[in-house]
Amino acid sequence: MIMKSASKKLILLAVVLLLGCAGPRPKPAAEDIYDQRAGSLPLVLRFPAGMTPPAVDFIGMLEKTLEKNELLSVRDHWILARHYHTSAAPRDRLARAEKLYRLIIVQGGADAAIAANNLGCLLVETGKYREGEELFQGRLGGPGGIITAYYNLTILYRSVGRDEDALKVLALMKERYPENAYALIELGTVFMERERYAQAGEFFREAMEKDRDNPLPLHYLALVKEKTGDLKEAEALFEKCIGSFPYYERAYIDYSAMLLRSNREKKARDVLNRGIRRMEKAGAGCR
Repeated sequence: MIMKSASKKLILLAVVLLLGCAGPRPKPAAEDIYDQRAGSLPLVLRFPAGMTPPAVDFIGMLEKTLEKNELLSVRDHWILARHYHTSAAPRDRLARAEKLYRLIIVQGGADAAIAANNLGCLLVETGKYREGEELFQGRLGGPGGIITAYYNLTILYRSVGRDEDALKVLALMKERYPENAYALIELGTVFMERERYAQAGEFFREAMEKDRDNPLPLHYLALVKEKTGDLKEAEALFEKCIGSFPYYERAYIDYSAMLLRSNREKKARDVLNRGIRRMEKAGAGCR
């Protein structure tokens, strides 16, 4: 979401935990990976499903084939690109990933949009913000559009203080992906930061209608109610949030903080303990 980097990463970690323990889900057509490394922007890489790097020996075989200038399949290019972009070695891994992304883009097709998104992330990671911006912008519409490009461009603009440009991207995203709640949540967050709580609440309520399996709109609406002094409603929303999404850790933290600010230390302690027990249970269930 559009938040300070540290808070963003906390929420992403919580959502990952929630999804990881939520039981079986339909097989996705693509896999999104959030960059959660310290000091990095929380951009999103997207890979076609099934491109998880295999055994080291297979990577070595693909590398030797590439060094001989022998042809590799698009799938092999993806496997190597993911390996280089998401691992710690070799030293020139990003240059290697960039070359592979450009090869995939040249070949065209649906994979070209995904590769352009990832190349944009790579360029931003290496300080080439303008080039990364252009790649994201090129994937905002038409047959080559990709939803993660909207997200990444929003994060990039916010990181450099271009908040109005970020709002324009979110408005466009809301229009082109009306079934997706992300833009609504982000817009609500922006208005909440600007203390325009009535508008923020409207966006969060609409997001709740779009995505009833997402804890963020409920959580943020509770924060809005606290900001406007409706503590009874805020408490009810927090209770609903942790009741519906018991493994969403951020709600426990903000709920207990609100209670502490209201001098309700015993209830705050109880809420935190509930959260700790849930997280311990989640950890045991995901092993």
